[in-house]
Amino acid sequence: MDRQAEQVTVALHIGAHKTATTHLQRSLLAAQDDLRDIGVQFHGPRSFRWGQPSLLQRFTIADKPNGPVKAIDPQAFDGLRDGAGRLILSEENFPGTFMNDKGRLRRPLYPDGPRRIAELVGRMPVDGADVFLAIRQPTRLLNSAFSQRLHAKRDVTLEKFLKRNAIELVDWVRLIDRLRRTPGVNSLTVWRYEDYAALFPQIITGLAGPDAVARVKPLAETMHGGLSELAVTLLLADDTISVEDAMTSCPVDDTNPRFDAFDADAHALGDEFYADQLSQIDAMRDVTRLRP
Repeated sequence: MDRQAEQVTVALHIGAHKTATTHLQRSLLAAQDDLRDIGVQFHGPRSFRWGQPSLLQRFTIADKPNGPVKAIDPQAFDGLRDGAGRLILSEENFPGTFMNDKGRLRRPLYPDGPRRIAELVGRMPVDGADVFLAIRQPTRLLNSAFSQRLHAKRDVTLEKFLKRNAIELVDWVRLIDRLRRTPGVNSLTVWRYEDYAALFPQIITGLAGPDAVARVKPLAETMHGGLSELAVTLLLADDTISVEDAMTSCPVDDTNPRFDAFDADAHALGDEFYADQLSQIDAMRDVTRLRP
């Protein structure tokens, strides 16, 4: 192990999508200067999206843009690290996307995720990374995923979306089992999205250390507000209406309930499936599940 690897540890927060990832990222970003004061450097999606070179491009030198990796670029890594002893990299797209262009969950969840994580960690001058992942109850996740899809595309009806995405396809056990076996993953920490608010201090401690808890506070605002049932009806009926206009004209309130594609029986099945998944995850000795 080289001197640089001994001086820095890496935390990879990899999502999952629709699990308050944006809220966590922006809370960390708001405390970025305070984190630097205690030797922690944070990079979120702003460092890796919107025309920025991809993380792998930052860390590698190739003969041509898509050519094979020839060497690690230590200056690129040093630039991200900026002298910190702990480097937090948060991007839910590190393991890939969890739905395809037709609104179907990829099978299994994040099929290329472990390979992508292994490749990412393997190209950094560190001895592995600590990986952090949030999971969510299946029917609630699918509700959020369909609402989010309406922001980009409206080419899939709700009926088709539900037919394509059975509850049992939200298989966290298989994903976590694959991740824990991934080369370069030193530790794997998991938490339920449903416990996010209560677990915020524990999550920050895992990512940045106990000294960061007093410096990183959860932002008060909601990052992605939910859609009402009427808003979804309007959006599906007229593709010229923007999501923002639908949310403004038909907000969630006492008379206009939040969109929900599932009935009580389906939610109960989702709860049962989720509980069984959690039991299997808890039986994995090399996986840490945070609890309130």
